[in-house]
Amino acid sequence: MLVIAMADLPAPPRSNSRLRLVSPMLFDQVHAATRKQHAELNACIISCLPLALPPKASDPALLGHGLAAFAQIFNAFESAWDELEADATNREEDEHESQVRTWLASLRPSGLPRSQRLEQDLNYIEARIGHTIDKGSAKLDFLYDIKHLVPVKSHVLVAYAWVFYMAVFSGGRWIRGQLAQAGPEFWIGPSEKARDDVLATSPGFSFLSFDGDKDGEDIKALFKARLVGAETLLTPDERQDIIDSACKIFDDCITLVKYLDQKDPELHSQAPGLPLTLKIVVAMATLAFLWSWVVLFNHII
Repeated sequence: MLVIAMADLPAPPRSNSRLRLVSPMLFDQVHAATRKQHAELNACIISCLPLALPPKASDPALLGHGLAAFAQIFNAFESAWDELEADATNREEDEHESQVRTWLASLRPSGLPRSQRLEQDLNYIEARIGHTIDKGSAKLDFLYDIKHLVPVKSHVLVAYAWVFYMAVFSGGRWIRGQLAQAGPEFWIGPSEKARDDVLATSPGFSFLSFDGDKDGEDIKALFKARLVGAETLLTPDERQDIIDSACKIFDDCITLVKYLDQKDPELHSQAPGLPLTLKIVVAMATLAFLWSWVVLFNHII
């Protein structure tokens, strides 16, 4: 009988599932930490979104007010990211910090940022409803965090990327379909000749679309591949910063809804038939729904 020493046997392959138990993927941890906030937003949206669309609403005014508040967040963190990309190699810092900033500077694929499209959508909605939308009235704790935290902990930008960008690819597909079904008259107006083909350019909600025949799937795949770098590059403290920041982003979204509930009398006058709290939740629904997809899809990476 041939006897083989145990030392001569190849080591069994390490199980991926076992590795995940020992060291969970960062974004699995983010998902677990924000589950409660996801569920809260999801419940509001499912019940309220139809109230912002026909036959309850005749134009996108409410959606525009909600969009304006959240556009401030996109503008702030994308501007901070633009500055980082422009200055990633021109700072005096230790080797690890330099590696993190270099990784962040190359994390966003071309075509991913949304600020320009959001501005385009808001301009379109203002033209449609015939008046300007106040784009700076909301009290946003997001803006303070981005201004003061990102310069010293640039890795927290990953939390904004995860919450805002990844959601556009999944939940954004669903919400885009709902908005398109509102029809040309909702988006163009009864005074214009309503043609379905006009909606091919997604007036009012172009931020949910991507250039190219793959509708952003190629951008999503590249973005996900680059995000994997967080698993080997970031320290435990940096990973925790990202988890904490993601939780705070959700909490701040909920706080923003409550703040607008108290401070925005204009919306109350525009839709007197609905309780103000409900109007604000409806106004927030377009962006807030984008986050709810994580409840249904547990594993993105």
